[in-house]
Amino acid sequence: KRIRRQGWQKIVSDFVRTHRALRAWQFGHELLKRGISTARPLAVVIPGRFADADAFLATEWIEGAENLHYFAMRMETLEARDRHRRLKAAAASLGRELGRLHESNVTHRDLKAANLLLRESDATVEAFVIDLDGAAIKWHVSDALRMRNLARLEVSLDPHPGIGQTTRLRFLHSYLEASQRPAGDWKEAWRGIARLSRANRKRKQENKP
Repeated sequence: KRIRRQGWQKIVSDFVRTHRALRAWQFGHELLKRGISTARPLAVVIPGRFADADAFLATEWIEGAENLHYFAMRMETLEARDRHRRLKAAAASLGRELGRLHESNVTHRDLKAANLLLRESDATVEAFVIDLDGAAIKWHVSDALRMRNLARLEVSLDPHPGIGQTTRLRFLHSYLEASQRPAGDWKEAWRGIARLSRANRKRKQENKP
């Protein structure tokens, strides 16, 4: 991944705190230590502070994986029964992974379909969290912050109406179980995500040129 210095704010921030490329490298290893699946960081190249050059982060290639957007588009080409089975497995896997992420006190403010990978193998689906620029380790991840992360993901799935309510509910149940929340909390979580998603969509619409 190439990491450019874009905008004076990010240039200044690289002077006063850890470079974004190095932070991503560190977060990758931290997630792996916490049992969260991500691409293993292999190397990071950071130019001198005054060098007009980009930084680079090299990670392992997750063979056979595709991001959630491409996975969803591929599912649309399948027959209904096969599509339902695969989406159910993917939702359960993704819910578990993100539930463990939050329960490990890690958040990801840019949690969207492009930053989640899925890999099918026989009857199983593995989920991976990538692009860790937006990740952060907290002392505690509040319910409000959890819902904001999940609402970001919900809005990113708008181009895929084939991912229906049943699949989304399967994801939520899996998420709550992995994050050690009572199963009965799903209705409140469902409404909270829907409310934040509507607000996100409204802001996006208002910001359109």
